[in-house]
Amino acid sequence: MAKVEKCLKICFIVFNGLFAATGVILLLLTVFGHVFQDSRMQQGEDVNVLILLYSLGITTIVVSSVGIYGVVKEKKWAMFVFLIMMSLGCVGLLWFAVPAAIVRPKISGTLKETFEHYLPLNEAPEQFQTLANYLQTELQCCGLFKGYKDWGKDIPDSCHCPTLYQNTNKCEATDSSSMGILAALGVKSGELVYKQSCFPLIEKWTQLALDVFLGIAFGFVVLTLLGLVMSCMILYQIAHSGPSTDPVMFSVNSKLQTTPKYSELHNI
Repeated sequence: MAKVEKCLKICFIVFNGLFAATGVILLLLTVFGHVFQDSRMQQGEDVNVLILLYSLGITTIVVSSVGIYGVVKEKKWAMFVFLIMMSLGCVGLLWFAVPAAIVRPKISGTLKETFEHYLPLNEAPEQFQTLANYLQTELQCCGLFKGYKDWGKDIPDSCHCPTLYQNTNKCEATDSSSMGILAALGVKSGELVYKQSCFPLIEKWTQLALDVFLGIAFGFVVLTLLGLVMSCMILYQIAHSGPSTDPVMFSVNSKLQTTPKYSELHNI
């Protein structure tokens, strides 16, 4: 006789199936990002992120498989392993999600304060200039707060508008006269550069990425709590159900057995 209620067992299997599917999707996205990444992604931090994502995907699949095995075979050890792993996952998610939620309202001010230290950009460290050029190319912007003026007299090529945009409102012409003494230092007037400064875009995408992370993290917290509740119920049912016994069937013949007939011996 089954120890776990059929409805609870089915719900738990479906839950773990969806959880395992999430792990598979995460693995596929990680592999896709790994295969199609460019040469800039070969840095140590980026490799660590890939390792973390691979680990999360594999761990999710393994834990879900252990949970499904435990409930199908009604094994206590498997359910205990699932319970412990889900508890650790829930604590880990809260460990990262709660501080991120606290920092969320302050992220704009922190970013602005950080980037202001690198002005003017032409005097910033080479590593930061490389990052700024990459962002300007990808986001189609120039400078951080005041457009091309943040670069002083050294406006990089990444600020220049391509021919495709030169007749649109995405570009503006540099005006050396408005830059005072910098005109004497070689800034060319009339160069077409991106009008949009980069910091508003950086701020926007950072906030969006943080919101997506918080949504996913707290969503997984809810799922892990649901998994914990179901696994506790299953463990309780396994532990408190007695040994399975088959009912004993008695058969009674409709015809009563009569006493055996004995033959009498007569003395002749």
